[in-house]
Amino acid sequence: MTRTLVVDPGMSSGIVLAEYTATEPFKILGQWQLMEGGLPQFSDWVSNTLSIPGLDVVVCEKFSPLPRVFKLRELEPIRIEGFLYARCNGPNHSPVPIVWQTPSAMLIAGTNNGGSTRAQKQAANKKAGDDMLRALGLWTTGKKDFGTKDANDANAAMKHLIAYFRSIGHGPSLEVINRV
Repeated sequence: MTRTLVVDPGMSSGIVLAEYTATEPFKILGQWQLMEGGLPQFSDWVSNTLSIPGLDVVVCEKFSPLPRVFKLRELEPIRIEGFLYARCNGPNHSPVPIVWQTPSAMLIAGTNNGGSTRAQKQAANKKAGDDMLRALGLWTTGKKDFGTKDANDANAAMKHLIAYFRSIGHGPSLEVINRV
């Protein structure tokens, strides 16, 4: 059994915990939407909810700064990345590998029918990914599933999980994913 933690970090963070075997597709063990708490909330969540040594791999979106002026809160993903790195490489357990993904990795159901501008194509790709999660029964909403205003980051983490299975070529999970 391989236990995988997927994180979409930020002031609000999305988290998915899944497991799978060589012959069985993924099973979602939990999904969380943390709202506006940044690293302190994420750290508390890890301390209260998760045992890092019990994981086999962590998948995390790697913050890619754009060349513009930043607000300090926009750099929160970097703090969470550092926290994950430190916890996954702690002195009291074997290292847990981290797979870093670009933000574009979560564009899991690409489409070429998104219009002519970059923004239109990105919107069409996001919608296609959202539709894929809905078809797989993996779409979540903030109010209903987490009691939060939205579940954008939890859904982004789920997309990163699907991208991870594609990147490692996990056949049993891909069979499920590719049915939609």
